[in-house]
Amino acid sequence: MEAAKPHAVLVPFPAQGHVTPFMDMAKLLHARGFHVTFVNNDHNHNRIIRTRGPDAVAGLPDFRFESIPDGMPPSSNLDATQEIFELTIAAHTNCLPPFRDLLAKLNSQHDAPPVTCIIGDAIMSFTTVAGNEIGVPVASLWTASICGLMGYLVFPELIRRGIIPLRGCDLTNGYLDMPLDCVPGTQKVPGGVTLREMATFCRFTDIEPPIFSKSMYESTQSCLKADALLFNTLEELEDDMIEALDTDRSKVYTIGPLALLAAKTTVVTESPLDLMKSSSLWTENTECLHWLDQQKHQSVVYINFGSIAVMTQENFLEFCWGLANCGYPFLWVLRSDLIMGQPPVLPQGYEEMTKDRAFFATWCPQKKVLEHPSVGVFLTHAGWNSTLEVISAGMPVICWAVHGEQPMNVKYIKFVWGNGLDLDPKVTREEIVKLVHVMLAEEKGKEIRRKALEWKEKAHKATSVGGSSYNHFERLVNEFLLKKTVHLVGGHSNDV
Repeated sequence: MEAAKPHAVLVPFPAQGHVTPFMDMAKLLHARGFHVTFVNNDHNHNRIIRTRGPDAVAGLPDFRFESIPDGMPPSSNLDATQEIFELTIAAHTNCLPPFRDLLAKLNSQHDAPPVTCIIGDAIMSFTTVAGNEIGVPVASLWTASICGLMGYLVFPELIRRGIIPLRGCDLTNGYLDMPLDCVPGTQKVPGGVTLREMATFCRFTDIEPPIFSKSMYESTQSCLKADALLFNTLEELEDDMIEALDTDRSKVYTIGPLALLAAKTTVVTESPLDLMKSSSLWTENTECLHWLDQQKHQSVVYINFGSIAVMTQENFLEFCWGLANCGYPFLWVLRSDLIMGQPPVLPQGYEEMTKDRAFFATWCPQKKVLEHPSVGVFLTHAGWNSTLEVISAGMPVICWAVHGEQPMNVKYIKFVWGNGLDLDPKVTREEIVKLVHVMLAEEKGKEIRRKALEWKEKAHKATSVGGSSYNHFERLVNEFLLKKTVHLVGGHSNDV
C-alpha cells in the first residue's frame, strides 16, 4: 500500500508578523510533499475573506485552511489586528480545547492523511500540549530574532537582581540606560546592552508582573523545551546568540530568511501555491509601485511601522514635518489604527504641499517596494520580518523601535550588523531630516549601504543549495519531521 503523505499542521500567533513567516514555512513543506493544514484564528480567517475574498482561503486539496476561536470578544475594528496584550493572554488561556477538537476532526477525515507533525508558534504553547497528547512531534517556531528572545529569557534574572519592577520615575531618569552583564550572547556587542534594549514588557512598576509579562515568559521557556526549535534567522547573523541558547544545539534549526528560502524553493518546484494570493491580512495598494517607477534611483524614503505598532499624535506630527522638510520623495504606509488605535489625520494642507513627492497607502507589497530601485532607505520600526526583508533586499534602514524585542533589534542593526541608524524614542523632525540626509547624501550612508549589501549576499548564500539555512531546513525535514513520524497506515506501521 502506498504510504500516506506526511501531514503538517501549522499554527501561527494571529498577527501579521507571525502569519507571514508561517505561510512561507507552509509553502516550503508543501513543496516537499507535505499535506498542509494552516490554522488561523476565526478573526483573521474572516478578515482574509472580507479583504481578499473566499478564494484566498480556498486552498488546494493538499493545502487547507482551518480556524479556531480564541475566546476574545468581537473587535470594534474588524480590519485591524486585535489588541495584542489581550490576544496573547487569550491564546494562552482559551485555545487548547478548540485545537484539540480540530486535531480530532483532521484525524477523522477520509480525504486527507492523519496529522503527523505540528509546527506551532512559540507563543502558542498549547500546540505542544496537544501534539504530545496525540503522540506527534511538535516543532516550535520563534518568529522574532534570537537576540530579541534573550531579552525575554532574562526576565526572571532581572527580577532576582532587583532591577525590575521599575519605579515610575525610572522610565525617564536614565535608569533604562543601566548596562546589563546578565544577557547571554551579548558580550561582544559594542558598548554592551542596557535595560532599554530588553523586551518592553519588562518595564512594569507593580510588585507582581502583569499577566501578559508572565504569559510571554512562560511561552519563551516552553519553546526551549520543544522537540525542535526553529528560528527565522541565519547562522551568520546571530551566531553568538545561537551558541548562548540554553538548550540542546542539535534540536536548533536556523532556517531564515524564510521568505527568501521559500521563494527559491517554490520557484524550483513550481508549487501551485505560487498562484495563491499573498499572506497579507491587509489590502495591498499596488499603485505605489507605478509611482515608484517615476522616481529617481535610490531617492525615495519608504516608511512603514508594521502591522501593530502605534504612535502618539505628537510623534505623528514630527514624522509628518520631518518627511516634508527632508526634501526627498517618500512613500508612507498609514494604517487605519496607527495613532493609538485611531486613523491618522494629516495636517491641513499637508497633502497639497507634498503632492509632487509623496504617496500614501494603507498597506503595500513591502517586498516589492524594498526591491524597487527607486527606494533609497527604509524608515522602520525594526520588527523582525521587516529586518529580514531589508537584509534580503540589501536596503539600509533608519529605525524607530516601538515595543517588544524591537529595541534589541535596533541595537544589533546599528552596532553589530551595521546596516542602519536609529532615531531617538522622542523623535523630532530635525533628527528625521538629519538622518535621511546622512543615509541618502553622505559618505556614512554609503558605508551603511555597502554593509547592507554584504548582508544581502550572505542571506542569499545561506538560502541557496548548500547554504546554512538550506541545510538546516533539509535536516529539519529529513531528521525530524519525517524520521520521527510513525503512524498506522492500512494497519501497518509506516515510518516515513
